[in-house]
Amino acid sequence: MRFTKMHGLGNDYVYVDAIAEPELEHQNWPELSIAMSDRHTGIGADGVILICQPHESSNHARMRTFNADGSEAGACGNGTRCVARYLNERLGMTDAELRIESGDRVMVCEPLAIGMVRVAMGRPAFMLHDCQIDAQHLAAADPLSIDLAGHRVHFACVSIGNPHAVVLTRDNPWLAEDQAAECLRLGPGIEHHPAFTQRINVHFVRIDARDRAIIHTWERGAGPTRACGTGACASHVAGVRAGLLDDEATMTLPGGDLRISWTPPERDGDSIVRQTGPAAFVFDGQWIGSREGISV
Repeated sequence: MRFTKMHGLGNDYVYVDAIAEPELEHQNWPELSIAMSDRHTGIGADGVILICQPHESSNHARMRTFNADGSEAGACGNGTRCVARYLNERLGMTDAELRIESGDRVMVCEPLAIGMVRVAMGRPAFMLHDCQIDAQHLAAADPLSIDLAGHRVHFACVSIGNPHAVVLTRDNPWLAEDQAAECLRLGPGIEHHPAFTQRINVHFVRIDARDRAIIHTWERGAGPTRACGTGACASHVAGVRAGLLDDEATMTLPGGDLRISWTPPERDGDSIVRQTGPAAFVFDGQWIGSREGISV
């Protein structure tokens, strides 16, 4: 099975072209993603993304994202940019806008300069049910917090087609200054907390200015990642709603910067969150298979 390794700000995935070979979509991808993502015995990645025929003929492609643990995600911001570049440069889709189905959303992508893509990610959602949150397991009398490791963790819930818990350092003054260490220490417990019935992506966010914030991510099903595109979008939206960030800001992740914009409807915005950032090819290869019963 042929594959292409790509990354957006170090958030790396294995990309499989199931447009050219539609039968590939019907393989056992939860098992394959675990094997291919392994950084010692596989290709090494945060997961696998299938590029498939769209359900609607007005769209260019459909993507399915499988995390390194085999679970399937509804959206992937860095992955969407990479799919757009793949469609543009490998499959010759040169339209000014590329429409990519992902979960229940259609992402509208604009290839810019070589390696740069702007993506309209759709409208964020903020209700507990949008992030599959069970209110019975939230902290008593405090609807957006959980008790964990002897502390009360305050968060904002934002769905960008997948669920995010945005932990602003301003709202959690007990956090240590080392966000990366706090992400490793608290990320697993938050992801698997019973309040989050489908688990959740966790972001520790320090806002340095009205146009800049620093993010460290614990990604559902993948652990610490160099970048999370939907997480950068969710973090920006949470910062705007809290009155801490401008409608356009640079979100800095361990892998680099994303430019995010979002204007809420009360300020006459269209409420669509947009992200701009790089997408890079790494290498092409052929997967032979490393575990009995899942080779292709």
